Amino acid sequence: MTTGHFFYLLNNGIAVNFVHGISASRFIHLVQAEILAGVAAVARGPLTPVLHEVSPTDRATIAAISLDYLNR
Repeated sequence: MTTGHFFYLLNNGIAVNFVHGISASRFIHLVQAEILAGVAAVARGPLTPVLHEVSPTDRATIAAISLDYLNR
């Protein structure tokens, strides 16, 4: 069944709405990382049909990687 909702992965990992060179905050990468963590959770196995959040472990990993990168 098609719902009309799409998630586009393109533009070398930069948000689609910034394709034309508009400046995006560095925090957009945190949002994208959490989206990808959510996609990975869906791919790992069956989930109940309710609202889910990214796990605290995944969020901590995303934050640690981001801080490591930004502190270089």
